[in-house]
Amino acid sequence: MRSIYTLLVAALAFIALTADPAEARSRWLRAETPNFIIYGEVGERDIREAARLLEQFDASLRSITRLPTTPSQTKLQVYLVDSRARLREVSPGLDDWVAGFYTARPELIAAFAIYDARGFDGREILLHEYAHHFMSRYSPDAYPAWFVEGFAEYLQTIEFERDRIIIGGFSEGRVADILSGSWPNSEQFLRRPDDLSDTLQRRFYAQSWVAVHYLYSEPGRMSQFQDYVDAIGSGADLVQAFEPAFGMTPDAFQNELRDYVRRGRIARRAAPLPAIDASVTITAMPEAANDLLLPLAQMQLENLDEADAAALAARIEATAAAFPDEPFAQRARLRAMILRGAYAEARAAIQPMLTAAPTDGELNYLMGKAYLEEALAENTGGQLTTTARRHFVRAFQANPNDFPTLFSYMSSYQLGDPMPDSTMDVAVRVTNLAPQV
Repeated sequence: MRSIYTLLVAALAFIALTADPAEARSRWLRAETPNFIIYGEVGERDIREAARLLEQFDASLRSITRLPTTPSQTKLQVYLVDSRARLREVSPGLDDWVAGFYTARPELIAAFAIYDARGFDGREILLHEYAHHFMSRYSPDAYPAWFVEGFAEYLQTIEFERDRIIIGGFSEGRVADILSGSWPNSEQFLRRPDDLSDTLQRRFYAQSWVAVHYLYSEPGRMSQFQDYVDAIGSGADLVQAFEPAFGMTPDAFQNELRDYVRRGRIARRAAPLPAIDASVTITAMPEAANDLLLPLAQMQLENLDEADAAALAARIEATAAAFPDEPFAQRARLRAMILRGAYAEARAAIQPMLTAAPTDGELNYLMGKAYLEEALAENTGGQLTTTARRHFVRAFQANPNDFPTLFSYMSSYQLGDPMPDSTMDVAVRVTNLAPQV
């Protein structure tokens, strides 16, 4: 027994010495499915469950809305974090009640959510944010804010059974606000002003759920809603367009929704459970991701002023310096250099990497950005933008579906360079890849 024990100790010591230290200390996992790239500060079981949940939800939304089942060429990036503090690493100005958000910017389209697979709230938040992405990806109409939020609220409570889905359930966290009827007044509801109190914000979400539930359940209301969407899409006022479309005043609509709740007319409905491709590839992120992944997302999403950009860049570069041989960290460092305006320094750092890997899509994109951002800073085109476009073309050849590359290519013409007619094909392609942006 002592010999076996000695052998086990020796084996465990050998594994500890030979294991990849970056993987061993990484808190982040990456999961890729047909429609998603998911980063999670969670265990493998949880990220696998989140991946399956999102794929099942995507298939259900496509079935409900009768959209094509072909996966999007642009996979949504999803970040699953363990606290509100981690969300604020991406968006420091978040309100205290926010537990998840979705955003689309020229460098990143992503959803962020506090997630615990064993907690229903985390599940609902995740589905809520994906519903926003789905709507903005496939339904580019000028929807009012209450329908955008109500659609996500309506579908976030979807239930998956063995052979069917159940739609229309309420979120337990919204019950008190649904039943209260003390919602924003009709104009606040239709316009959703920025100065709503936290209490009225919560009640706005509850009322939005009731409104969307009502529209989907009451015959003829969705066609009236489409008339309303057409009107506001043509420039009509959100409040003034309501009565001509619905045949009732906004106040009467408020009363109709309260009656819808009081009389118990809310019901759930069932639909067949669609099949999904459940394939998922899970890998461990490098150790540097622990301190760089969320700041990188902030860099790609936030419109930072000069001081904040400099502080974020300094933080990323200092962290990356501890990982000189880790590609993830060093490419983060290159992005930080460009962010703080050190364009020549960034190009000098990129060049030897690009010489070793001339067809690398990300390196060509970053080299193009270093030229383009300098041109934008100097407000001049010419050689800088010509060279930038050359690298963007190489990045496109490496990854034809990378919308940031195509967006940057189009942006290079805003400084007065003659734009060939063929560039319209690029504009159409990037719009199809990322209509949210």
